[in-house]
Amino acid sequence: MPESIGQKIRNQLDLPLYKKNIIFWIISPLLIILSIIIHFFSKKRREISYPNKNILNIKENLNNDYFHIICVGNIIIGGTGKSPVVQKMAQTFLSQGYIVAIASRGIGQNIKNIYVNNLSDINDINHLSDENREHFEILKKHSKKESIFYVLQNKRRLLSLEFLINEIKTKNTLHNLKCVVILDDGLQHFECPRDINICLWSTDILQNSPYFCMPIGPFREGYGKKSFQNLLLSFNYRFWSRTSIINIEIYKQKIKECLNKFSLELSDKDIIITYLNSYFMLEIKNNSIHIGKEVSIPELNLIFESQKSIGFIAGIANPNKLFLDLKNTFKVNKLNSIFLDDHGKLTKKAIELINTSDSIIFTLKDFFRWCQQPVFLNMIKNKNIILCSIEVSFRGLDNEEIDIIKKITSD
Repeated sequence: MPESIGQKIRNQLDLPLYKKNIIFWIISPLLIILSIIIHFFSKKRREISYPNKNILNIKENLNNDYFHIICVGNIIIGGTGKSPVVQKMAQTFLSQGYIVAIASRGIGQNIKNIYVNNLSDINDINHLSDENREHFEILKKHSKKESIFYVLQNKRRLLSLEFLINEIKTKNTLHNLKCVVILDDGLQHFECPRDINICLWSTDILQNSPYFCMPIGPFREGYGKKSFQNLLLSFNYRFWSRTSIINIEIYKQKIKECLNKFSLELSDKDIIITYLNSYFMLEIKNNSIHIGKEVSIPELNLIFESQKSIGFIAGIANPNKLFLDLKNTFKVNKLNSIFLDDHGKLTKKAIELINTSDSIIFTLKDFFRWCQQPVFLNMIKNKNIILCSIEVSFRGLDNEEIDIIKKITSD
């Protein structure tokens, strides 16, 4: 499977030291210096910690007593399944009648600061970055008609919070509703207050990768075993992402082994993420593109049986797991794939694969990044497009599904 340079670099970061290639060892003195510098500044910032929520003057500005801020983020450089976790939490709060806002910086070129809600015009929605557009479409697909949700795109999440507070303050219909804000990827955003910090961890990376922040290991923070022990203890919850329900006991053993390396034990702060892949058709209505009906695996196998070539193009962090899932799920002789940089643009090889495939599978994030390009839409207009999403659930140490709202708001 062809990989971009970015994917190859990321794979090198994930490898243990003894498996890294010769280029790494040639430039290792420089990499060590850079890693120490990044660790030094990130450690200083974490020692300062996050501001108190009182800076928002919530009680003075709002009538309601409940305005909760939950941060979901990574120490690992992407690829832990953060987006599905954010979306599932948002859906769960929406189903309980909360106003839900996802505050995210947005990633990509020409990112515009924009605040949209479930009633926004498509022209505003089109300004969302790929991940934020995915958030919007998932919430729109799975929420009730009366639900109220926002996607707040701004590099300064504090400004997003201030906007939302003012929005609730000025709209009488919102005054008595509970509100939750989910800070997407905000663990390193120290300007913004929060009530709860949730950090996603990967057992594979924590077991096998070197305990150094980039550019030696695949981490945003940390240098040495002691610093990673502190990071594992630093946040309110450790979300372990992710496994199938069938393999949950094996996965739980891996979590124990990871924690044992740092002289830690499983506790109530450990939540296991289980997942299933979901597949949707594409829907184009009134010149706007949305997620269509969900299709089952047997239905897709019937479609694929009559087709000669199936393509999978991914511009996400760590696409190998999803690729293996697809290979094991669908009865196709050959699934052609191309892995691009995370948030990457389409390459000539990717375009060639689109042109030669009868059906193409995209992640939602990738599709909504590229669908703004007329050239891309023209390429896929006669193709069978399958959009792939990940549905997660939250499980405790007894393997039972937990009420995530009750868990994180009552502890």
